[in-house]
Amino acid sequence: MLPSISRRELSYLLVIMNLSEGSVKVSISKIAKSIGVSPPSAYEEVNHLEKKSLVEKDVDGVAVTDEGRKAVSLLLSSHRIIETWLKNLGFTDEEACNLASQFDEYVPVQVVEKLFDSLGKPSKCPHGLPIELPSQS
Repeated sequence: MLPSISRRELSYLLVIMNLSEGSVKVSISKIAKSIGVSPPSAYEEVNHLEKKSLVEKDVDGVAVTDEGRKAVSLLLSSHRIIETWLKNLGFTDEEACNLASQFDEYVPVQVVEKLFDSLGKPSKCPHGLPIELPSQS
């Protein structure tokens, strides 16, 4: 079962993934600068992510684990599925996105999967971004 992640955790994981450029590890100072927090704050959050097995940290820097990548993919897909559902209810693209961001991290995976099926398994969200549910193993 994939761990659920918060918006804050998602922000950190996405920054680390974007800064890593492949397999390069990222320094705490680069993460802090990119997010706009102090290095001690970034260090604390990275330690939190490491305890959840979402990142690995060593003297060379920080890298997102496979489990971390799957958790990011799951939250992004959940957001996109919920956004698609809200769009189908009549909300504009922006309204659907903003509303989905308010609760997507709290919706159980089983609900998201049922919603995905009931929507006809869409391949893209209203913004044209891909929807790919990772396996739960």
